[in-house]
Amino acid sequence: MAEKKEKKIKAYKPGRQCPKCGRRLAEHENRMSCGHCGYTEFKTHNKG
Repeated sequence: MAEKKEKKIKAYKPGRQCPKCGRRLAEHENRMSCGHCGYTEFKTHNKG
């Protein structure tokens, strides 16, 4: 009999909203961007 795989549930991580259209921004390594209207915010990395 085949074993059933357990479902892994990801915790919901509330993100920032786009100031232009109000949708959720996608979080990338160096930026946050909206796939709907194209709004982009670049992240700043403080070294030191």
